[in-house]
Amino acid sequence: MRRAALSAQNISSVRSLTSTEDVVALLKTTAPFQQASEDALRRIAALARRESYAPGDVLYRLGDAADDLYIMVSGRVDHALGTGSGARTLNQTMKPGDVFGWSALMKDQYRRLAQATCTERAELLRIDGHALVGLLEADPATGGAVLSRFSTLITQDFTLPEELVHVLSVAKRVEQVPLTRASMDDLVLLLKKTMPFQVVSDEMLRRVAKLSRRERYHPGEIIYRVGDQSDDIFIMVSGKVEHALGLGSGARTLNQTMNEGDVFGWAALLKDQPARLASTTCLEKAEVIRMAGNDLIRLFESDPATGDVVMSRFATMITRDFTLPEELAQVLKIPKRGEEAPPTGLGLTMYRMALWVKSPWPYLMVAGFGLFLAFWYLAVEVWQLPRFKEMPGITTVVKEWLNPDPTYGLSVYTSEYYQHIWVSVRRVAIAFLLATGLGVPLGLFLGWSRNFREYVFPVFETLRPIPILAWVPLAIIMFTGSETPVIYLTFLASFFATALNTMLGVESIDESYTRAAYCLGANKWQVFGHVIVPGAMPFIFTGLQISVGVAWFSLVAAEMVSGQYGLGYVINSSYMMVRYPTIVIGMVTLGAVGYTTSALVRIVGDYMMQWRVRELALGAR
Repeated sequence: MRRAALSAQNISSVRSLTSTEDVVALLKTTAPFQQASEDALRRIAALARRESYAPGDVLYRLGDAADDLYIMVSGRVDHALGTGSGARTLNQTMKPGDVFGWSALMKDQYRRLAQATCTERAELLRIDGHALVGLLEADPATGGAVLSRFSTLITQDFTLPEELVHVLSVAKRVEQVPLTRASMDDLVLLLKKTMPFQVVSDEMLRRVAKLSRRERYHPGEIIYRVGDQSDDIFIMVSGKVEHALGLGSGARTLNQTMNEGDVFGWAALLKDQPARLASTTCLEKAEVIRMAGNDLIRLFESDPATGDVVMSRFATMITRDFTLPEELAQVLKIPKRGEEAPPTGLGLTMYRMALWVKSPWPYLMVAGFGLFLAFWYLAVEVWQLPRFKEMPGITTVVKEWLNPDPTYGLSVYTSEYYQHIWVSVRRVAIAFLLATGLGVPLGLFLGWSRNFREYVFPVFETLRPIPILAWVPLAIIMFTGSETPVIYLTFLASFFATALNTMLGVESIDESYTRAAYCLGANKWQVFGHVIVPGAMPFIFTGLQISVGVAWFSLVAAEMVSGQYGLGYVINSSYMMVRYPTIVIGMVTLGAVGYTTSALVRIVGDYMMQWRVRELALGAR
């Protein structure tokens, strides 16, 4: 223990070395006690004992129990804060009149934050912290003022971060003022004068008044401090209160004086703000109206129209009068009557599905398919139009497709059908991922770097128009086996579509955005990551939708030339063996699977570009 460690040091503790008047005179010169009354200073002096230390004596070390407070009488003491304290100035020299050892007055701080060492012979006043707080609680007005000045001393003189400086509080001597009918009418009139409630009806104001209680505070009392729980809001009735926002609030004006009709304590109405952003101290005897923020919100929920207006005016007051940044002045939302939390996950999907079913789009889609199938049926099986009558009719195809024992060996009941689908999907997925991984970066650099484009784009444009079938001989020569050439041929068409659309997306970005980013200090890679890539995203995902479609028809061409499985192989082999219904089955399956993959790409794009979805929605698209 620290007391045991000091027992071997040269300490003399003698009360009679100085008179009470001398101690009071010394206390008057210290910052925390300057405004305390003579009577309060005498009682504090009665707690003090004078001690002498020799050069090199350590009063306390970092981590010792924090129990006593020290005031310098004479000599010098080196006060060294630990590096973990976060203070801007770690080492300071305490001179006569200086106060240290203040961690004894801090909330939830039971250990010393510094080491105090005598650099020459020193005399000090030593005061037990618990006894001092007990004395201040007997006179809350003086106690609040003293502890508030301790907070200022710790942050200003010892440069400790404000979020760590939470001194103990003394119980407020609050006088409750009963509300009578006459005072209720006065309260309604007062509410009408306040900015947030000016447009509220008398009936609603009376309901608000019923939530309120009137309280009186004495000069120097602290109503709340930075970091305290934000629960109530306050309206000034009379007197003056100093409202001091913390340095971390970002407000342009930190200190303001609250007068009659002013509203403070509004942190109780902010989103995700459980703690106070300011400290409030009574400058003179003050009377306030106090109401619980949660009760006020519940009252507004019963009348959302009024609640929205009041909360909107609170937000305006916080940003305009208290100069708080707009991004922090986010007041709680008043839910509409019967309004439920917005759906998420499966609930959101079902909600969108319900909206889609209620819209005309699904019925127009069904009508479009119906017209197509009707024309097919009439042209082939009823009218037997020239060039159509040799085609398989819709009834023939459906019967074959749904036949457990198909004539041509392929239907939804055969495993070969699903094997062909799986092989084709796997090939397209591999080719599409390769095309995306290579085509998107290439397109970004083609659009971003002029030098890179001059080298690469001529070669790119020369190879792009070459048909996929023209690459078949080279693919067979370059790659072994039957699988790799098919994937390569599928990749080629998808790659060119992806790279070209990405390049066009970069070129579509307004140059003013890049110039603005450079003016704000961004380097070229920051511009690339935060301007170029997001700006090109709509074109990139448009290109990917085209790319996956191109991948499917290039896959069919590749599987017709090389391969033993796949939907392209089914179509080609069925043609060679005159299985016309199977050709149509392969084509319809190919269309359905291709539509599904394009839809998946579109869904991923909408998820990654929700701002784009909202923009299109606002344009009724």
